[in-house]
Amino acid sequence: MLHWSYDYDSGAQAPLFGRHVERLLARALSPAHRENDGRQCYAILPNFWSGYKSAAEIEADGGIAIGDLDLRRTRDADNCWNYEIRRTNSTSGETARYRFRTRDDPLRSVDGGWAFRSDQSGSGTFDGLEAKGLISGGRVLLTMSNRTIEIGRSDPADGIVPFWAISDWGVSGAGEIMDADGFDHVAVLENMSRLRRGVSFRRVGQWTQDLPASGLQIAMQGFMLSGQGLPPVYWWFADNGRLLVVSTTFQTYVLAGAGSADAKEEAVP
Repeated sequence: MLHWSYDYDSGAQAPLFGRHVERLLARALSPAHRENDGRQCYAILPNFWSGYKSAAEIEADGGIAIGDLDLRRTRDADNCWNYEIRRTNSTSGETARYRFRTRDDPLRSVDGGWAFRSDQSGSGTFDGLEAKGLISGGRVLLTMSNRTIEIGRSDPADGIVPFWAISDWGVSGAGEIMDADGFDHVAVLENMSRLRRGVSFRRVGQWTQDLPASGLQIAMQGFMLSGQGLPPVYWWFADNGRLLVVSTTFQTYVLAGAGSADAKEEAVP
C-alpha cells in the first residue's frame, strides 16, 4: 500500500504504479546496491501512466519509467556543496543538466552563480537552450541567448534554495531545526529558471512503506513543499535522511540506486 501523496493506482484498469514503486525501492535498498551519499539515481514514473505505455511495452522493458534523474554532489575545500544533475525524459526527448553550488547551511542555499542546459532529441525547430544565473544586489538574473532578464528579487539576507538541493534536507539539519509549523517564506529556484517566493515546507507525517516482494518495511518521513505558482510537491525521506520519493503533479521520482556506473559524463556551461 502506498501513501496517498504518491498513490497513482486509483482508477487505473491495471494497478501497476505501486508495483513498480515497490520494486524500485526494494532494489535500491537491497544489500547488492551499496549506499552512495554522493550520488543517487531516481527513476521517473508518470503519475498517469496509462497513456504513456501499453501493457506489452511495460512487460517488455520491465517498468513504466519514462526517464531518470542522476543527482551528484561533492563538498569542496570551502565546505560548500557542488551539485551536478542530469535528467532525461524519453517521452519529451529532453535531456537537462544543472550545475549549482550551495552553502553548507541547513537549507543548502545557493552560493554564487549556476548554469543549466536543455537538449532536445526531437526533429522540431527547437533543439535546446543554455542559460546562466546569478544574484546581484537582491536581483535574481538569468542570461540566455546573450540577453539578461530579471526573474525575481530576494532580500540579500534570505537564502534562495535550488529545488533539488532540498533532496539533502534530511541530512543537512533542516529537519532538526524545523518547528511544528515548518519553514515559511522560503525562496525556491524551480528548474533553476523560475523563482518561487513565499514557499512553505511542512511535515506531512510518518509512513511505513511495505515492500511485499522483499519482505522489507521502510520508515519514512514526509514533507510538503507548496506556494504561489508551485503546486504541492511531496518529499519522503528514510530515517537516515536519504531521499526516497518525490511526488510532483505529473511525475514521481523513486530512488533506484546509487547512480549508473556507466552514465555518460557531460558538462554544463
